[in-house]
Order: sequence, then structure tokens, then C-alpha cells
Amino acid sequence: MSLPSAWGADALGMSFSKLVRCTDSAPASAAVAVEGAACWRAPTELGSGEVILAQGQIERQSSDLLAQFVGDLPRGTTVVLQSLGGDLMGGLRLGQFIRARGFNTYLPAKLEGSEAALKDTKWQGKCISSCAYSFLGGLERKVQAGGQYGVHQFRSQDNGLDPVQTQKISAILGKYMDAMGVNRLLLDQALLTDPGKVMLVPEHLRQAWKVDTTLEPVVTFLPRWRLEASSGGQRLAYVSRRQTGSNAIVTLAFASMGGQMRALLIVKPDTRQEGSSTWLDAFRQRTELQLSLDAKSYTLQPSSDWGRAGSVNTPGTQQIWFTAPEELMRELRTAKQFVLRPQWSQLPQGLDLQTLFGTEGLRDALMAL
Repeated sequence: MSLPSAWGADALGMSFSKLVRCTDSAPASAAVAVEGAACWRAPTELGSGEVILAQGQIERQSSDLLAQFVGDLPRGTTVVLQSLGGDLMGGLRLGQFIRARGFNTYLPAKLEGSEAALKDTKWQGKCISSCAYSFLGGLERKVQAGGQYGVHQFRSQDNGLDPVQTQKISAILGKYMDAMGVNRLLLDQALLTDPGKVMLVPEHLRQAWKVDTTLEPVVTFLPRWRLEASSGGQRLAYVSRRQTGSNAIVTLAFASMGGQMRALLIVKPDTRQEGSSTWLDAFRQRTELQLSLDAKSYTLQPSSDWGRAGSVNTPGTQQIWFTAPEELMRELRTAKQFVLRPQWSQLPQGLDLQTLFGTEGLRDALMAL
């Protein structure tokens, strides 16, 4: 089945170029040419990786062109999107590629001194139609105040979709949003938008529906760290948090093993996912674990495969061990809170992309290990 082209398609296909980050000697307010690319200051929330400008009409092969352009750029690269949309399937493929590579996405209202890099000013500050789905591929996603993020009803070029095709496309979009960790209310809003119109999603809904992941979470209570002994006698300092969109629970624990500190991540599914093959499929590959506190981030490498947690847990509960560097443990003893973010290749349904933890009681618990 051929998926439809979306509203706002232009004659010029999507192209890619590199935006070089500004240094202190090259202010962002000036349009400075550095190695043929514009100097630009990216948001600190999106890290310090490379920045790629993606602009123009999304086509079926846009993800292939981006793959050729970025080569072996690492995780944490940010894709800046400026587009009125294009091919729907092309938009989904582009988003899937962005997620698979561990890239972030950003929609700025303006390019702040780098407007010369934009081939058509009508794209500026916009990510609409199929671009809105590509944007969801980012691990970290941010829409700048004033940026126009918009959705609408999908349709074929000749408006020839029958009810069966419409249901299939809706199912594809719903599963895509689940995989990206986005609330399906975004899809509902798109389907409820009158034909020929675009609904610009306001900031409060982007936050509520997890379109934008960099907005500050509202936290009223962060649980205290506790000390517990496992069935094998191993002491663990641990803390657990329920996820915001489900009853799934993420637990982080630390243990001293052979003189080396280890971190243990335990993930308990929502009861609706217990026993689901889709849930278990997400744990077939090892997962790196990122902890961010203050201005530093640490990426922990797994020292085991995913496996079923102890017999006291439900069958679907999974766990994995990591090596915890000494520098991280020193930082945790003085930090007030930190963000835990497993580097999922496929986000398990019901889990948040990231979880905020406090450190109350952590120092005492670590001393007792």
C-alpha cells in the first residue's frame, strides 16, 4: 500500500548541511562562516554533539540521504528540522533512522544568525505534517518558544483513501508513537483536525504528550534511598520510581562487588504489558545507561545481559548490571538529584524516556555497603 504525501509538500527535496557550533570567539549573533557552514549556538539541553540542519520537503529516500551525509557521527548528534512536510512514510523512516542512531531533534523558531543556511525562508521555524513525525525520532526533543510544530489529517494526493487504508495508516502511526514514547493523543488531535487545516500544538500539550522531552518535569516528591539485602546476601542501595504514563516501575541500585561498584537497573512492566512479547523484545540487546547530574553526564557500560529479575518479582521484570565509575560515585554523594536515561534502541511500552531521582539517603546507604 502506498502511503500518502502530506500537506505542504514543496518542489525542493530535503537537504542536509552541517551547522558548526559557535565558540566564545565566534558569537552566535553573527553569521560566521566556519569551514563552509554557519556558526550557531545549540541549546545546552541537547548536549554538545554535532548539529545537522535538515530542511525542505521530506521524501521517501530522505532517511537514506541523511545516512549518507552523517556517516559515522556518534549518538548525541542533533538534527535541526525546518520543513513543511512531505511524504508520510518518508517522515516515519526518517524518524526511525534518527532514533536508531541515538540522535536528538530540535525545532528552533529562528536560526539565530545562520539564516543564510536556509534555502527557503518559508520553512523557518516550522516542522509540520510528516516532519512532525520525524521530529519524534529524537531521543531528546526540544521545540523553541515560537517554533511551529503542527499536525493534520493524512491524505493521499488524490484523496483516494478508503476506510480500510485509513485504519491501517492510523494503526501504523499509533505504533510509531508508542515506539517513540509519545502519547497517542497527538495522533487523535491530528485525526480530529479539519481537512486542509493544521493544528499547531501548544507548549503545554507538547509537554503533556511528551513531544518535547527537555521541559522541566514537575516533581512533588522524590523517594528516599534505602538499604536492602538480596536473597544471596548482597547489600544493595536502591530507589524506585513509578513512571508518569503508566504503573511501570524503574529501580536503580548500587552494590559493591569485588571492590568495584556496580549499578543495577530493574524495570518492572505495567500489568498490561506483563507477559507481552513486545515488552520482552525490547530487552534482547544490551542497553547503555546514561546518568546526568549538574553539567556532567556519564554513560555506564553493561556488564551483563538483560535477564529476569529475582523470583520475588513478576515474570516480566527485567534487570541488567553496569560498571559504575568512581568519579560518578563521588559526584552522586554531593548531587541533589540526577536523571537516569537508558539508551533504548526500542523504548519499552509504558516507560518514560528518562526518570528523575533524588539523592536523599544515598550517601548513608553507600557507606553501609
